[in-house]
Amino acid sequence: MVVGQGSDHSFASDLEFAGYDVRFVPKLTSFRGMVQLWGLARSNRDAVWNIHVEREYAIMAVILRSAGARRIVRTVHNVFPRAGGKGLIRTMANRVGDRCSRAVVAVSDDVAIHERAFGRRTTTILNWVDDRFFEAARSRQSAPDVGEIFALVGNCSSIKNHEFALSALPPEARLIHLGDETNAAAEEIAQLDDLEKQGRLIARGVKDPARYLAETDIFLMPSLHEGMGVALAEATVSGCHVLAADSPGLRWSRGLPGVELLPLDQALWRRRIREPIQAIAGTRSVVDLLASRGTREYAKLYDEVVRQCTY
Repeated sequence: MVVGQGSDHSFASDLEFAGYDVRFVPKLTSFRGMVQLWGLARSNRDAVWNIHVEREYAIMAVILRSAGARRIVRTVHNVFPRAGGKGLIRTMANRVGDRCSRAVVAVSDDVAIHERAFGRRTTTILNWVDDRFFEAARSRQSAPDVGEIFALVGNCSSIKNHEFALSALPPEARLIHLGDETNAAAEEIAQLDDLEKQGRLIARGVKDPARYLAETDIFLMPSLHEGMGVALAEATVSGCHVLAADSPGLRWSRGLPGVELLPLDQALWRRRIREPIQAIAGTRSVVDLLASRGTREYAKLYDEVVRQCTY
């Protein structure tokens, strides 16, 4: 079962098609939402509940626990603020939620290290990618000598920092830009509109990246921070050369073949993007990003949680 808040979820139909029982409850900021979640938890209290939301983690964990659910797992998907009021509120919420949970999962070593500062012990289960992205790598004709087609993938926001990479593109570059532009900065929209007018924008908007990454020479990811950066993982297994920011949540990829982590220096990115692509052999073995590995690790954790909580 997959439980979502509200009623507008872009992946609901895909989950249902894959065979999941998808349920919706009103936002947990409402009394109706809390009551409906409690009812679902009460009728499924023997199940393992894996909480993925950040903002409502504490209230969700308390509702599940009060309904009799004891097999609760929390997954942390990003690097969240430590300092100031937000950090203090998150610390307090974590203490409440973690008292109800049996395990906390980090989606990368970067997230695990960050969570230690909050006093949390985590289990790292690296995110994975759809098997179709491995097919994209096999469909490539040859490795490019220079960057001609660039890609940015991810819903637009200040954290994604897309306008930084767009400003570094050479004048002849062609671009694939995939993601929801609802929260894009005005500068980013203007840059994309200009590329589109020049006929240099190959694709734009919410589309399946598997098809387009097979055409990409250089994948760009200038994020200020991430949890694990699934789009980066998809690019690496698709055979793209990757230029990514040396930011928290992306450092798990350091040393992988074809991946360069760069400080967010505009002049450096401009220069590197224009240089010939050099094959980077990597300093460590390829990370296992198969779905079968990730689901196997979660199944093992869930089994341990079930054994801990026998009724």
